[in-house]
Amino acid sequence: MRLPRVRFTVSQMLVVVAISSAGLGLIRWAREMGRRADRYNDRAGWHRANVGNSNGSLAVLRGRDAGLAAGLARQDAYHAAMAEKWSRAARSPWSPVPSDPPEPPAFADAPVLGTDAPLALPAGESGLPPLPPRP
Repeated sequence: MRLPRVRFTVSQMLVVVAISSAGLGLIRWAREMGRRADRYNDRAGWHRANVGNSNGSLAVLRGRDAGLAAGLARQDAYHAAMAEKWSRAARSPWSPVPSDPPEPPAFADAPVLGTDAPLALPAGESGLPPLPPRP
């Protein structure tokens, strides 16, 4: 018994290619969203691990250095907020995530990185000896 001969038209082939490419694109998108959710969960876990790292230090410092204790409490609040933000982002990895604000310093007078606060030396002073003249 002979099989019937199947003939495809160009329009039928175009439909097959369109459907298969849409399916492959959907699979690729789903994999990328899974990888992105894993990365976001990793970031949330890192921030969760940093919440409460200074609890023992806070108990000791409350009576000694209130400024440092307040700074460590601000850092704990920052890490708790970032853990919640990245957990929320992991639940919907397709939505955009705003960048993280800078981490608050533990010391009240310490500069925050990423701002225009002066670090240590006044302008024009590098703290290094001058270079010898070129021959």
